[in-house]
Amino acid sequence: MSFELYHSVKKRGKHCFSAKAAKFCLLAGVNLILVCASGCGKSDTSNLQKDDTKMEIVHLSQSGFEQMFGSYDFQNRTFAYSGQKPAIVDFYASWCGPCKMLSPVLEDLAVEYKDKINIYKVDVDAEQNLAAMLSIRSVPTLLFITTKGEVRAVQGAIPKYELAKLIDTFLLSNPQK
Repeated sequence: MSFELYHSVKKRGKHCFSAKAAKFCLLAGVNLILVCASGCGKSDTSNLQKDDTKMEIVHLSQSGFEQMFGSYDFQNRTFAYSGQKPAIVDFYASWCGPCKMLSPVLEDLAVEYKDKINIYKVDVDAEQNLAAMLSIRSVPTLLFITTKGEVRAVQGAIPKYELAKLIDTFLLSNPQK
């Protein structure tokens, strides 16, 4: 609102706009609509190239998790993992602040370790039975699973360098199947 408009409204001492203020707001609204209409709906993809460096993080349901990781042997603390590469499984919640901070870090690690590991995500609100079965009581919880099915769990928003260290020392230093 311009200085002149502000004073004309303030002098009246009322919570209503003058005709000049209404005209100003109407024009601003029309301009906003025109700007949105000209830019929305159009997408120029001619200059975009496919990003082959990005690895997709896969979201798993309980059935997808069970298909990929089989059953969990609580006594030996291992999975019957069927993957060819070691994996990280992120148990997260959409409302969780630390989970939101960790998400871009995992995306960066997915690119850096593209051909070496798989990264999966499980929404604990959508998959409550799976979270309960695995005793996931805090989010974010990350499970690091070797190709042999050995598991190491960490909780909280771990810094990227710590996660990279765990990947290098636990997931990638273990001999493969």
